[in-house]
Amino acid sequence: MTGVRQGWLKFVVAGFGVAGGVACGSTQLTTAIVESPSSKVVAYGAPKQMTYSIEVDPTLDVSTLTIYQKARCDVMSVQLLDRYEEKRQGNEVVERTLLGKRQQVESVTGSIECAQTYGSRLLVMVSAGGSHFTLGETDPHGQVVARWSDLFKTAAMGVPEGPAQILIRPKQAQPSQVIGTISFQDLARHQTRLLELIHQLGEILDRSVPQQASPATPAQLSQADSRRAYELFAEIQQIAPTDPRTAAIGTRFWELVYARKQMESHDATVRNLEALSAAKDTLKVMGNAAVPIYVQAAVSSGVLDARALEWASLRLISSIQTQQVTCVAGGGFTPPTVWSSGQDQLAWQYFQYGAGQGQAQRVAAMCTVFR
Repeated sequence: MTGVRQGWLKFVVAGFGVAGGVACGSTQLTTAIVESPSSKVVAYGAPKQMTYSIEVDPTLDVSTLTIYQKARCDVMSVQLLDRYEEKRQGNEVVERTLLGKRQQVESVTGSIECAQTYGSRLLVMVSAGGSHFTLGETDPHGQVVARWSDLFKTAAMGVPEGPAQILIRPKQAQPSQVIGTISFQDLARHQTRLLELIHQLGEILDRSVPQQASPATPAQLSQADSRRAYELFAEIQQIAPTDPRTAAIGTRFWELVYARKQMESHDATVRNLEALSAAKDTLKVMGNAAVPIYVQAAVSSGVLDARALEWASLRLISSIQTQQVTCVAGGGFTPPTVWSSGQDQLAWQYFQYGAGQGQAQRVAAMCTVFR
C-alpha cells in the first residue's frame, strides 16, 4: 500500500525510535491518527430564545393557570467521522485500531421549536386595574391556582372589566415578562359555552344503557348519538382540557367506549417506550405544527399526561371514523403505513405509549363504537 488513501481527512505522524542494533535499511515504525467520513446525520443545537405561554381554565371563580415554555434549536447537518490509530512501517499499515467517532458540523439548515416542557418554579403575577397581585409559584407541571374573587377583594375592587396581564418572573433573577392577557368577560362566555356542551353531552350519555350488568361491557348508543357524543367531548376537551368538569364528563364518555376499570388501570400497564421515542422524533420534525402545547410538553418531557392521552385517543377515534385506521371484524385493526398528517402520527405514537399493553383492547373497543 503506497501513499495516503483518498478520503482520509487528517493525518498526524509521530516518529518512534527503534531499538539500537537494527540493521541498516530497516523502515522506521510510525503512528498516525486518521479520520474517515462514515455517514451524515441531522442534529439539533442547544435550546435558545426561551419563550413562555399560558393556558387558563374557563372558570370565573377559581382558575388553574398552566405555564409552558419552549425554545428554538438550530437544525444542523453533521458529518460523522470514524477515528483510527494506524501503525505504519513505511507505507504499509501494520496495525489499525478504532478510537471512536467525531462529529463535525457542516452547516446550519434552519431552526425548529424544541425543549417544550412545563414552566415550573416560576413566580406568576397578574396586573389589573393598576394593581399587581401575586398568584404564587408554579408546581412541577407548570400550574398555579388563581382564586379571582378572593384576590380582588384584597384590593377592594371587583372583577376587572378590561383585560388583565399575566406576568412571570423566570429563574436566574431575570426580569418579569408579560406572557399573555386574560379577559374575564371571555372567561364568562367560555364558561357558559362549556356548561352548554357538558349538558348536551350528559343528555346523550344518559341514554346509554349497558346490555349486561358487566363493567367490561361498553354502553350502547346509536351510531348518530355516538358520533355526536364524540363531537361534543372533542370540543369540550379542546376549550377546557384541565377543567375538573371536563374530567368528570370525560369519565362518563370513556365509559361509553370501554370499561372504567381499564381506564383507571392504565398507570399500571407497561409503557411502550419505543413509541414514546418515535413520538419525540415526530414532534421534532413537525416543529411548530398545530399540536396543543400540553401535548408537546408531555411528549418532550416523556411523561404520561391524562389530557395528552385523551387528545391522542380522540384523534384516533377520528381516524377510525374516516377509515384511516381500518377496523377488522373480530376486534382487529390495521393502522396506515403512512398517516395523513403529522398530528395523527404523533397521536398514534403517544397513544401506543400511554395505552401500553392495553392498546389492542382499547382500539378494538373504539372500533366497536365509532366505526
